[in-house]
Amino acid sequence: MTIAASPNVEVSREQLDRWTLFILLLSVAGIVFLTFFPFQAFPVETAVRRVPPFFTWFLGKPSDPPTDFLNVLLFIPFGFGLAAHARRKGWKGALPLLGTALASFAFSLCIEVLQIYIPDRDTSWQDLVGNTLGGVVGYVLLVREGGSILQFASSALGALHRYVSLPVVRVLFLLWLAFSLILGFTLQRESRLANWDSGVTLTIGDSPAGDHPWNGRVARMQIADRAISAAEFASTDVANLAPFPRTMVVATFPTAGPDVPTAVIPDFMARLHQTNQFTLQMVCTPATDATPHTGWILALSHGAQDVDFLVAQKGYDLVFFFRTPMTDPGNDEPQLIVPDVFRTSHPTNIAVRYNSAELTILRDGKLLPDSMTLGPGAALFSHYSPLRFYDARGYAACFLCLAFVPLGLVLAFTPDRADPPSVLFLAALMLVPPILLECTLVRASGRLFHVVNCMVGASILLGSWLLFQLPQRRIDRNGE
Repeated sequence: MTIAASPNVEVSREQLDRWTLFILLLSVAGIVFLTFFPFQAFPVETAVRRVPPFFTWFLGKPSDPPTDFLNVLLFIPFGFGLAAHARRKGWKGALPLLGTALASFAFSLCIEVLQIYIPDRDTSWQDLVGNTLGGVVGYVLLVREGGSILQFASSALGALHRYVSLPVVRVLFLLWLAFSLILGFTLQRESRLANWDSGVTLTIGDSPAGDHPWNGRVARMQIADRAISAAEFASTDVANLAPFPRTMVVATFPTAGPDVPTAVIPDFMARLHQTNQFTLQMVCTPATDATPHTGWILALSHGAQDVDFLVAQKGYDLVFFFRTPMTDPGNDEPQLIVPDVFRTSHPTNIAVRYNSAELTILRDGKLLPDSMTLGPGAALFSHYSPLRFYDARGYAACFLCLAFVPLGLVLAFTPDRADPPSVLFLAALMLVPPILLECTLVRASGRLFHVVNCMVGASILLGSWLLFQLPQRRIDRNGE
């Protein structure tokens, strides 16, 4: 198949050298981010989707023209970059088109298969066809209009590069950093317990309306206004709760069961609003003479549509939900689902602790891997739609990209100086903004400082700086 190039502007070798790697890397990063969001694989609700045979994974998704168009659009830059790479390598005839189509198909196939294990992601053959078609459209776009597109991009980038001075870069960098810190602080405050109702009822073994009975029994329960450490749970077992100072205990029930189904808590919300933390401990025994079902074990609520927090059983799983300004009080999403907690007939010591941003579950004194994090990214998404996933790393990744990718872009336009910056200066430049952001989030929530967040933020800042420097280096090398 032969496609004639546009007679207006021919793609030059200099343009290909400047833009090919940049377009490929940026398109791959964008595709991976958009298709694998929220970066949470193998949750409980996707287990059943791995059972059917491989080829049936792609069946059953109805056709949606807007989605099909977006699937084509998503792979156009990828196909454009592949075609530019093939042109740069000097491939002739139909080989570049065939290679672009096969590479787009293979990349899309890998994505579709991996999406099986990600919540809210459905695979289908039309997605695969649309992505492959997008790669082919990208190839045609390079052949027909690639010279004009790359020439325009080079001219715009060259003009911007000439007019941006070092003082402008400094001002933009500081302004965006200040904006990120203020936005992060404001959003992180939404993980606090500011919207808990002080007039609720603590219900044990059922809902306030009596329509969600639980067949098990709660033997002991205690609520404190502080998130105690994992080390303080080391002495707990099925007979003993972690010791709390009396001043921290806001609710305790030494015995609760069929004879004491409901208890009214005194107004302790002022203390929880002050600390924005809590630890819930309970020793409970699931029923063994009934089929596993959904029942409310412990709830602080007015009813099913007005819940401050809820511990429930769903099958053999433990389900926890609680309300913050970024979660929907009228919806039981998002839920933290801990699998197979109640696949036993023996008493179990369950502890739930929240430290103003992070919630963890302990069973018989051992920390479970199931957890949730409410950060500024989750708060940002909650303003557009109800959250679905507590521990979605995509929420955090989105906010870190929002904070640090523009900083990397600004740094990429820094004019060259006679004395290049030292390694220590560059390291400080990459580390200081993530550390400042982490300190801001710790201050806003009261949670612990996490070095991992700083390293991820520094990696995003460094990676975006290096990525956006690629066409800049070509400008300097070509003397433009």
